[in-house]
Amino acid sequence: MDKTAFTKMSGCGNDFIIIDNRLGNLEEDILPIFSRRVCKRRVSMGADGVLVLENSLHADFKMRLFNRDGSEGEMCGNGARCIARYAFVENIAPRKMVFETLAGNIYAEVGEVLVKIKMGDIKINGFNEDRKVNTCKGELICNYIIAGVPHCVIFIKDLDGITDDELRGLGKEIRFNKEEFPEGTNVVPLLYSTSTSAGLDPMVYMFATIGAVFAGAVFGDHCSPISDTTIMSSMFSGADHIDHVNTQIPYAILAAVGALVGYLGVALGLPIIINLIIAAVISLGLFRILSKPILEPGASDYSAKGDVKA
Repeated sequence: MDKTAFTKMSGCGNDFIIIDNRLGNLEEDILPIFSRRVCKRRVSMGADGVLVLENSLHADFKMRLFNRDGSEGEMCGNGARCIARYAFVENIAPRKMVFETLAGNIYAEVGEVLVKIKMGDIKINGFNEDRKVNTCKGELICNYIIAGVPHCVIFIKDLDGITDDELRGLGKEIRFNKEEFPEGTNVVPLLYSTSTSAGLDPMVYMFATIGAVFAGAVFGDHCSPISDTTIMSSMFSGADHIDHVNTQIPYAILAAVGALVGYLGVALGLPIIINLIIAAVISLGLFRILSKPILEPGASDYSAKGDVKA
């Protein structure tokens, strides 16, 4: 085999070897063998696949995708973005281009940093939302859909009981399951979330956020030395500016604590009525505590008892 020039590119972690084969330097029967050899990591260049750029009769060029095992795939989104930039940089295609694939024509636009592609319509023929597949790990639930190329999304409840090597082996087992997927398929593991969440709906999030915003607004407006409320209130009352701020702090704390209690109650999933009762009780208690006059040591109580005569 003669020497062949190549370009190595990566798109979102998928790496590819790109070959400009418009002159037909690599013959048809050589391409699968070439792909298997050069995609081996640690013993060759290593890649997820080989992208072969060829001439097209009705598009700017034709993209062919060869997997690591030498099989030819229909299309790859990350590969399409890589070959689009390559074609633009090498003056093979304009910035806005269309190229041919086995999955149909792909439209791409090369920007300064990013490359956008239009994937086309997703084929939903034969889509099965809860398809069962027998594997070495037992029966798994999967969804199967064709987005340019076949994709099988498998659902795994816990990754603690499976190693990376076992996960790769599981993917390979499903990919080459000719009974279930005669044409092969990409395998996408999807982990069930095992963390605890409140499961809040948008309306609850909205009220919790409003409470937090109001608390911040009250606290900032009444306790900030530079807020309009603080400056105007102290000026018209004739009080010292800093003393006025100090007198407002307890009420601002009351508002902030009330909002915090309500937010935590919502986050814990408590019913609205219970949440309101708890917030009201705590707020009233804090109000009684904070509303008591605080006298410095040695200060006199200026309140007087008795009738007041005009």
